[in-house]
Amino acid sequence: MLAVAAAGLKPSFAVVVPLVVLGCRHRVWAAAGAAWTGAIVAGIVLLVFGGALPAIGIQGRLVTPLSLPNLAGVLLHHGGADAPVRAAGRDALVVAVLAACAAVAWRPRWLLPALGLVLLAAALSLSWVMPWYLAWCLPFAALAVPRALVPAVVVGCLWLGVGGVPQMPQLLHDAGFYPTRSPTGLANHDLEMQLVR
Repeated sequence: MLAVAAAGLKPSFAVVVPLVVLGCRHRVWAAAGAAWTGAIVAGIVLLVFGGALPAIGIQGRLVTPLSLPNLAGVLLHHGGADAPVRAAGRDALVVAVLAACAAVAWRPRWLLPALGLVLLAAALSLSWVMPWYLAWCLPFAALAVPRALVPAVVVGCLWLGVGGVPQMPQLLHDAGFYPTRSPTGLANHDLEMQLVR
C-alpha cells in the first residue's frame, strides 16, 4: 500500500508496485491492498486536484546533456535523445521491470536487490535526470545482498553528480561537445527554453 501511495506522490515510483506485491508472503492480499490504495489515490486526485495529473508527457520530452539516452542518441547519430531514443529508454525500463518481476516471483528474497536495480534503471533510462533521482535506489542498494548493485549505483551517482554541476555546459563546450548543435539537440533545448519562460 505504501508503494502505491508513493506512486501517487511521484508517479515514477509506480515501477516498484508489482515488485512489492510479488515480494509479499501473501500476494493476493498485497494485490488487493495495492488496488484499494490505488482507488483512494485516484479519488484524492479527482476530488482535490480535479483529476489533473502531473505533466509526465512534457517531462518525458526534456533532455539533459549527459543523460544516458542523450549520449546514446549522439552515438547512434540521432543528434541526441529524439523520440525513438526516448522510447527505447522506456522500453529498456519495461524489460528491466519485467525481468525483476520474474526474479522476485521466483525468489521473493531477491526483492531488495530487484527494487534497487529497477530504480537505478528508472533513473538512468530517463532523458531528463537530476542527480538526486539516484536517491530512489540508494537504500535498496545499501541493504541488498549480494552487494553486486553497489558499484553500479556508485558509478551512477558519480555520473549524475557530474552531469548536475552548474558549470557542466561550459565544460562540455570546452571539450568540443555541443549538445544543441544538432537538429535534435536544438529542438530539445528550444522545448526547455519554452517551458522556463
